[in-house]
Amino acid sequence: MPSFGGSRRFPLETMPDRDRQLGPAIAGTIGVGKEGEEIGAYNGSAYLHEHLVERYCRILGTSFAALVAYEDRVALNYLLGRADIDASRVASDVLPACVIAGMINSYEELLDRCVAEHTWMFFPPGLSRFGDWPNLAAGLPPTPVLVQYLLDDAQFTQDGMRLSDRIIAERYAREGTAEAYRGEFYPGPHRFDRAMQDSALAWLGNIFDEERLNAHFTMHRYFEAADKATFLAGHDANIRGIATRGELGANRAMIEALPNLEIISVYGVGFDAVDLAAERERGVRVTKTPDVLTKDVAGLAIEMMLAQAQGVIGAETWGRCGDWARKGLYPLRSRVHGKRAGILGLGRIGYEVAKRLAGFDMDIAYTDTGPKDFGRDWTFVADPVELAQRSDFLFVTLSASAETRDIVCHEVIEALGSEGMLINISRASNIDEAVLLDALESRALGSAALDVFEGSPSSTRAS
Repeated sequence: MPSFGGSRRFPLETMPDRDRQLGPAIAGTIGVGKEGEEIGAYNGSAYLHEHLVERYCRILGTSFAALVAYEDRVALNYLLGRADIDASRVASDVLPACVIAGMINSYEELLDRCVAEHTWMFFPPGLSRFGDWPNLAAGLPPTPVLVQYLLDDAQFTQDGMRLSDRIIAERYAREGTAEAYRGEFYPGPHRFDRAMQDSALAWLGNIFDEERLNAHFTMHRYFEAADKATFLAGHDANIRGIATRGELGANRAMIEALPNLEIISVYGVGFDAVDLAAERERGVRVTKTPDVLTKDVAGLAIEMMLAQAQGVIGAETWGRCGDWARKGLYPLRSRVHGKRAGILGLGRIGYEVAKRLAGFDMDIAYTDTGPKDFGRDWTFVADPVELAQRSDFLFVTLSASAETRDIVCHEVIEALGSEGMLINISRASNIDEAVLLDALESRALGSAALDVFEGSPSSTRAS
């Protein structure tokens, strides 16, 4: 159950009657009651109760911040005392990385606009004379720091968040460690939800992946080099492996510049950015990380279909710009359930997409190199054009290669037609982008939901 830190996880029934009675109303006011009635009542009550906790701390000659620090030390000592914990991997005095979830704002903004909220308790007396929150975080370089800002948090201000982000980013840049700071902005109220947790864990995973690499290998930070060719020339004989992301890969020039190269490790599913011909000529091994994000990407495909089919983005804009008041209700859009879906590429991700589409009672077909044993519940169609012809929604989920470039061509888009929708969660190279944009402009294609454009992120093309 999510709870306010100041509650110290007191059971709801132990809180004062006044706090428990006012809790549900408070939860609605501050935007923390949407998870469910029980959680809303608890969070609303804890919001009031944490003030009482702070007062007790002050009477005892301490502060809420000191109490939190003490409890953190107790928890750390407990971890260090467990037989199944490698104490050498647990930080004690120096933080290897830091995630700050929704709790950074400038002190000036808090005093001017949020003094009635609970955030005052986090400042022991006199602390404001020596350091503001963003200044404290900005003093951490080179420690990697992720700060997650909540733009609609009633207990902070957007101006204070933007200022904090700028202060921390500028300090990290001055120290030459700009890449070690990351600020993320989320819409919505005070929370630390699954999306934020997933992002934080993924970020920490990347940090500690590099830590493990540093512990076992001499690492050459190619991504920091201003002159890439000179960098490679200076380390060519020393480099035996490349760790890269799917969209970055390793081209022929890089592979040929490293005479002792043995392995290219891709952090991702796709390896189309790796020059496989050059790799084979040199006998270099290539590895990837399948299934790490398979279900997440499949979920994104469904989200894209629903958002486009039901006009989620358009309806949101309709309400914000005043058209709802001027023109009435947003026009009805298409339903999804019971429609026909085609999946171009029934690999790991395509299979997960099909499983999710089955929940919408859709008529599912797929195209691949041949029929799949695990796709017996769905119709195999050998030709992409024929697949598009029998589809209301066409999902592109196949791996990218020279053979699949522009596989979604004029004929496929024409077959999908003026009522069809194209959803691409694969590489942009699988789509003939010029043909796609022409079809959207002429309305020969109903709509498209695209995860990427050719040349992203620098591409500014839109439809």
